[in-house]
Amino acid sequence: MKVLVFKDIKNNRYTLWNESKTKHLGYRKTLTLKNANFVVIESKRKQVLKTKKRFPHAWIIGEITLNKKLHNQVKYNPFLNKKFMAKNKPVIKASKVFLNSKGQVFI
Repeated sequence: MKVLVFKDIKNNRYTLWNESKTKHLGYRKTLTLKNANFVVIESKRKQVLKTKKRFPHAWIIGEITLNKKLHNQVKYNPFLNKKFMAKNKPVIKASKVFLNSKGQVFI
């Protein structure tokens, strides 16, 4: 089953929804996904830039799998980039993604 995951900044955890965003599936401190797609909604990103207030507009969609440490860190900052970035290159897809309890993402 594919899940949609975004970072809950206030509570330092990840929020999980079903792919169509109709059912809340819970929260996780750490998570590993496979066959992941990184999504940024550009119109909502522009709203974040305009209002300087953060709200969910970027997430990762993938299938939950067993935890495994990965080493290339992925970052997203709507004020600096339009996409998720790793090693100064945009990240659109990844075969595996690890989200740790510190809010860091690795591929």
